[in-house]
Amino acid sequence: MSREDMDAVLAAHITAEAAHDMEGILATLCDDAVHQLTGVPGGLIQGREAIRERYAGAFAEFEGGDLQPVHRTHGDDYLIDEGLWHARHVASGRAVVIRLLHVCEFRDRRISKEIVWMDTAALAAQLGAPAP
Repeated sequence: MSREDMDAVLAAHITAEAAHDMEGILATLCDDAVHQLTGVPGGLIQGREAIRERYAGAFAEFEGGDLQPVHRTHGDDYLIDEGLWHARHVASGRAVVIRLLHVCEFRDRRISKEIVWMDTAALAAQLGAPAP
């Protein structure tokens, strides 16, 4: 897959996330896609329905979700994308900004695996959790 094609799929995915467009997100994923969110319990899931449930939970917790690009690098069928995520925590009303790192693998012009590393310590601090 070309760099441009991977970039286009990820752009569609990120745009759908920011709009809370569940069908748009799922359209960018393979049927058997793997989604791994590091640093949280139950971080590794597989399949569109499990991924749908994860996003539904995230959409209930956070509004917005603008991802500001920092750096991207490409391999043959994967990319690594670093960005700053800006959102609002629904329960507290607090604006948060955290660093995210996505590693996405592609198959058949869709995302087959998405691993997300997020700065959970920064998120907790911005939401008022005591320092460890």
